[in-house]
Amino acid sequence: MTLHRVELETTSPQPWRNGGGTTHELLAWPPGAPAWLVRVSVARIAAA
Repeated sequence: MTLHRVELETTSPQPWRNGGGTTHELLAWPPGAPAWLVRVSVARIAAA
């Protein structure tokens, strides 16, 4: 297994469907699949 470092600034923010924030996806597996089994992301909440 190879580890890869991902800088948050190198990912594009994805808006939430409800408009309450954004998420930066760091890992999704399997890659390119319509539905992921594993996901790691960082969220920024805009509205509580």
